[in-house]
Amino acid sequence: MDRPSPIWKLVAIVVLALGALLVVFGMNLMPTQETAIAKGSIAPWRMTWGMIWATVAMTIVLAGYLFTAGRGKDVSPAPDPKLKT
Repeated sequence: MDRPSPIWKLVAIVVLALGALLVVFGMNLMPTQETAIAKGSIAPWRMTWGMIWATVAMTIVLAGYLFTAGRGKDVSPAPDPKLKT
């Protein structure tokens, strides 16, 4: 892959920023836990926060992959020598 390294790193930083932005949106748009408990909607509140944190974890993994690709290292898995091609 002959792609410039700074572009990959820039995209990785943008991905991390989007993950942080997602948490900020969740904190501003979601009711507090006390409000959800009072309304009896704690299950949807927990599922929504679970999806938010799962997405943040995915952005961290994707950013790590992009940083690795930006270093110019081969990030693809090594071929299995037992398999014939």
